[in-house]
Formats: sequence, structure tokens, C-alpha cells
Amino acid sequence: MAKKRSKQRSSAGRKLLATTVRERRGEPQDVEPPIAFVPSFALEEKRIARNLRTILFLSIIGMIAATYLTYNHYKPDAESFCSLSKTINCDIVNKSPYAEIFGVPVAILGFLAYLSLVACCLLLLRCANLEKLHRKLTSRHVHWMIFFIAITSFGFSTWLTYVEWKILMTWCLLCVLSYLLLTLILLLSIANIEYDYRCLKKRNTGPRGARLIKKTGKVCEFC
Repeated sequence: MAKKRSKQRSSAGRKLLATTVRERRGEPQDVEPPIAFVPSFALEEKRIARNLRTILFLSIIGMIAATYLTYNHYKPDAESFCSLSKTINCDIVNKSPYAEIFGVPVAILGFLAYLSLVACCLLLLRCANLEKLHRKLTSRHVHWMIFFIAITSFGFSTWLTYVEWKILMTWCLLCVLSYLLLTLILLLSIANIEYDYRCLKKRNTGPRGARLIKKTGKVCEFC
């Protein structure tokens, strides 16, 4: 034990002497290298994937509602299950002049919007090779496409909700359901853009980011 203590003291004395000499000569001292920061992309990846699955699920519900409204629109004798009274009546709203734009039923436009959202979500969740569609197309563009479809559909649905409230004075439960679905989809798309931006800020940071960029050209699975 005494030998070990003497060795430790001698080594400590040598380090102190070397440090003092370097300070007098103006030479840089030995500095321990900083610990490399390895960014965590797992949180952003999980959140983006979760939001995309939620948007996919909500869009499928919207497609079912739009299909039902389209069927009732072309069937004059068909009576909707949500035709409960004069105040709550899907048939009055669905067969009114406001239910068509240039002869095209609004329900069909809603179906196409939901179908586009489903396609965008599947592209990202399946990690499709977007360069085959267009050489400059990236997953970031798909996130913005989802946002654009959502905010356009939300604005149009807001106008239809105003028509039901102030002009027709009749509520369509399926139309209100579609309005709520689009509201949630819009909020989730905004959140995904924020998570995607965080991933891009971490680009070229840490060894994992460098490996992912070298292998796939992107920081995480969805950006």
C-alpha cells in the first residue's frame, strides 16, 4: 500500500510540474476532449409515425362518410340515418344546391381529398422511394402536401359549416364529423412539419446522423 501511494504521489507531482512548465512557456495545456453529443432521433421518428398513422385512420373514416353521402346524393328516394328532424337532417343539406360545385357533389371532392391524404401517409409510412416519382421529391415535400390538402379542405369545410348554420339552418351530422376530422388532421400535419424541422436541424450532428445521411440521404426515417 505504501508503494502504491508513493507512486501516485510521484505521478501527481510530475503532472503538476509539467503543467507549471507549460504555463511558464505559454504552451497549451492538456485538455480532455469534449464528449461527443449524439442526437436522439427516436423521439421525432415515433411522433411522426404516430401522427401519420392517426391521419391515415381519420382519413379512412372520412372516406367512408364521403362515400355514404355520395350514395345518398344520387339516390333521391334514399333516406339517411341521420335525418332526425328539421334541425338535424343530412338529406336536406346533402341534396341542397350548396352540395354541388359545377355539378360535382361536394362529397366526391371530400372523398378525393381523403384519398390523397391516405396516399401521402402510405408513401411516408412505407418509406417509398420518392425519387422514382420525381427526382427532387422528398418526404419533406410530402409533409407539406398533407398540410396543404388539410388546410384547403378545412377552409372549404368551414364554409359549408357556415352554410348549414346561417343559410340552411340545418345540421348534417356526417358533415360535422368531416369538419372535426379535418381539424384534427390539420393539427397533426402542423405537428409533423415541426418534428420534421427538428430532424433537419440535427443534420450532420453526431455519428448516427452522419451514418443515416450517408446511407439514405436523410437524418431520420421520415425527414
